[in-house]
Amino acid sequence: MSDVPLSPAIKDSRLDGEVLAQAVREHYRNQPIALFASAAAAAFTALVVAPGAPPLLWVAWLLLMYLQVGARLLLLLAFRRGQPDTEALPRWGRWSSLGQLMSGLAWGLGALVLNPGGVMEVQLFLTVLIAMLATTAGGAFASLRPAFLAYYLPCMLPLPFALFAIGGNMGYTAGVTLLIYTYFFTVFSLRVNRDLLESIRLRLAQTLLAEQLAQRTAVAEAAVADKSRFLAAASHDLRQPLHALALFVDALKSSTDTPAREVLVHNIEQSLAAMDTLFHALLDISKLDAGVVRPVWAPFPVQTLLDDVLLNFSGPAQAQGLRLVVRPSAAWVRGDRLLCGQMLGNLVSNALRYTRQGGVLVACRRERRGGGWRIVVRDTGIGIAADQLDEVFKEFVQIGNPERDRRKGLGLGLAIVRRIADLMDLSVHVRSRPGRGSTFGFSLPRAEPEGLAAPVVPQTPATDPPPTLAEERLTGLLVAVLDDEIQVRDGMQALLRSWGAQVVAAPTCAALIAELNAQSRPPELLVCDYRLQGGASGIEAVQALRDEFNRAIPALLITGDTAPDRLAEAAASGLPLLHKPVQPRAMRRLLAALARQDTRADAMPA
Repeated sequence: MSDVPLSPAIKDSRLDGEVLAQAVREHYRNQPIALFASAAAAAFTALVVAPGAPPLLWVAWLLLMYLQVGARLLLLLAFRRGQPDTEALPRWGRWSSLGQLMSGLAWGLGALVLNPGGVMEVQLFLTVLIAMLATTAGGAFASLRPAFLAYYLPCMLPLPFALFAIGGNMGYTAGVTLLIYTYFFTVFSLRVNRDLLESIRLRLAQTLLAEQLAQRTAVAEAAVADKSRFLAAASHDLRQPLHALALFVDALKSSTDTPAREVLVHNIEQSLAAMDTLFHALLDISKLDAGVVRPVWAPFPVQTLLDDVLLNFSGPAQAQGLRLVVRPSAAWVRGDRLLCGQMLGNLVSNALRYTRQGGVLVACRRERRGGGWRIVVRDTGIGIAADQLDEVFKEFVQIGNPERDRRKGLGLGLAIVRRIADLMDLSVHVRSRPGRGSTFGFSLPRAEPEGLAAPVVPQTPATDPPPTLAEERLTGLLVAVLDDEIQVRDGMQALLRSWGAQVVAAPTCAALIAELNAQSRPPELLVCDYRLQGGASGIEAVQALRDEFNRAIPALLITGDTAPDRLAEAAASGLPLLHKPVQPRAMRRLLAALARQDTRADAMPA
């Protein structure tokens, strides 16, 4: 082999098939000259040996030669007419190697039988002619090693033994010399073959690398364009509720009428809810992009997903005057129950949003191929044009909502469906006709039933049971707050103190440690911003505080960062994480749960 160092891309086994295919093409390209030389040399040989050989012998040999030349010619014509693809070329290489073996055996047989009288001059003529043909094959067939060996060795190996049979100094000397020559020329030709294949590999690898670079460049450019469009749409959708919020707050300041103030407060709450919905949708996308979400594969009945659809969407469908038909199913599938539920919920929500009249059908059907199940959502909505079917799975793309009316959704539901499907390696199906409706669905592998499964009822803020006093108890606990934003610190202190907790807050870890050392006891809880000033990390700050007080203080991270690498880092820390804007109720319950766990840990015997 060549000593040229190869890059990983060049060593890639995917190139092997293309290298072999290129070698076969090169071999067939040289066949016309080889066929002409073989036919002409056979006729010339017959003329030379005819005076001393029986006519039946040399005529039979000549007929054999032209039969194999004709067979190889037919193979060449079939190759040129068929134009075989890369996958078929190895088979054509084997057929040609068989043809070369037939030719080599015919010439080797001629070296043994065409000189029955043992005349040295005739034998030397045969030796020189056949050796010239075989040596020429080293170049003509060099690209395809099996074809070269199949032709060269049957040609050459009989020649020394024919010379040995004549005997004498000339016969033995010429025979030994020819054996040595055959060995070295074989080694040389194989080395040429390896170098030739290596040059083909290098050329193909260079082409492949150039194509990969062009593809990656195109992907990168598309990603930049998608990111710009994503940020522009997200900025627009965030500015709208923020703008409305500023107007409502300003109006609230100057309003003295109680009913009017109540309306303004309600509008403020609606704006905050719209922002919260958008932030959570963006967070879902960021988690999926960061690889934080890990699917848990397990068998479950499809009916649990269908029950969730009835529970969550019957009311909204009725309010819109639409029929929601959910067909029961006894099918069992294998997948992540919660992620599949999120996919189906987004598909149903999307169907209801774009359906003006008629209704939505949700059903589970057996796959025609593969033995799995397909969960489908069919609507009688506005439909999607064929050239937009791929576009609807991109972020902030909404058909029929150019004004970006938030009441028609955010355009993130199908983007989340696509990401979950990619995460679970599932196929998403879509079929639609403008004005007639759409059918979305995803396929899941079949699973064997495992007894009765309790339905998983999703909890929403409107249906959560009110927390008990034990769940919310924070009275008397010392909570340390680390955040470099003064408004956030002030707001956090006011909120925690309203829950009965004692609070120590600071903008840096060092300042917080100094404040806590002035207290008579270490903190029971830590609330820490994930990204602090100076590039400091909340994870590092929590560890520093625990080291300072030599105690595994329960800690909660809060972040507004949705960067995938940050989310992955936070998930790897094992610390609970809440995302801004934080729902006070959710934070209170989580802090109380952390405090209870810490109390139970302290109560365990050593």
